[in-house]
Amino acid sequence: MFVKFLAIVLCVLNVYTTASTFLDVLDCKQFTINGNAIFNTISHCEANTQYRLIADPSYDQTFKKLFTWNNAVDGITGADRIMSLLNSLFYPNAGEDDFMIRRVEHLPNESTRFGATNALGMLRFDIACRCSCWSNQAIENIQIFDIEMQTCYEVSFINRLIDYCSVLRTSNNYKRVVVLAFLNYTRNDAQNYSLNLFYKNENGDPVKKFENGIDTYCIYLPSLMDDIINQRQIIIDGNVIGNIGKEWIKLLSLRHWATKACYSTKYTVPASANDSDTAIQSALNILSSINDDELMSYIQQEKSANGMLDGAREDGAQQCATRIAIALMAQGYGNEFISSITNLDPQYIENLKLQIDNNNT
Repeated sequence: MFVKFLAIVLCVLNVYTTASTFLDVLDCKQFTINGNAIFNTISHCEANTQYRLIADPSYDQTFKKLFTWNNAVDGITGADRIMSLLNSLFYPNAGEDDFMIRRVEHLPNESTRFGATNALGMLRFDIACRCSCWSNQAIENIQIFDIEMQTCYEVSFINRLIDYCSVLRTSNNYKRVVVLAFLNYTRNDAQNYSLNLFYKNENGDPVKKFENGIDTYCIYLPSLMDDIINQRQIIIDGNVIGNIGKEWIKLLSLRHWATKACYSTKYTVPASANDSDTAIQSALNILSSINDDELMSYIQQEKSANGMLDGAREDGAQQCATRIAIALMAQGYGNEFISSITNLDPQYIENLKLQIDNNNT
């Protein structure tokens, strides 16, 4: 009896420390009557509560729906959700008057450059915006940076990311540019030589890419979700992430912990999230409003697009590797290292370098 009582006390204490029901809940153990389900939890207990089904935000269209500019739900716009996400990752410990993102402006991708005098590339990823940061204590000191966000669940995306960042380059004299990639795949280095271009954490997961003027942050969701489950600290760019950031990470990594309903393409989570951040609540409501037919169309669109990308990659593998090689040459890397990254023959790289030198003379 005492052991059972102690287990209940520990459950209560653990639920309290996770700060929200959404952070504590894990997979759905079974469905019960009256729209209820039993969930396993991080605090090693069970939660019997009403459930709802939400779409996986890993797909391009669902990710865009979360952050579409004027998609207001519960009085929270896409711009509000973007600020909540970015501040929770880059300025997680900021108080109400501290330095953080206070305004975001929409930048249409595929058409807008970062500025005639401060960039050499075009926006191509799902969500792009300009962030203005300041402190209420020094409002005149405004810092501005441009950011692009993308989510993916295929390992081949890393190659696309490397190729893209080799084209989108700025110098340190120009406005800061940030590429934020949420990686949702199961890592396999053998499939992905381009991972060698990234700084890695102790698990070997990509963290941040070194590139002239481009800050490329890789948020590797499976590992971070494992940290959340085991209640370990999450540190991004030297900052300890708080509960709002953990909620965003957990939501975006839905496929790695939640249970998919057998009669649906959606995942099972508790119906109530009243103790979560308001931006998270609105995101959950958006994902639950997507019906199965709509979600299936998103999935089919993505499969079709990925199929076309795979074909393009096969046809243009040499051109892609050559562009990456040129970018690495510009950063001073030697032929052997470039060959190990691109799989290009060292003699081909040497000839390419001579050709570039001749064109510049």
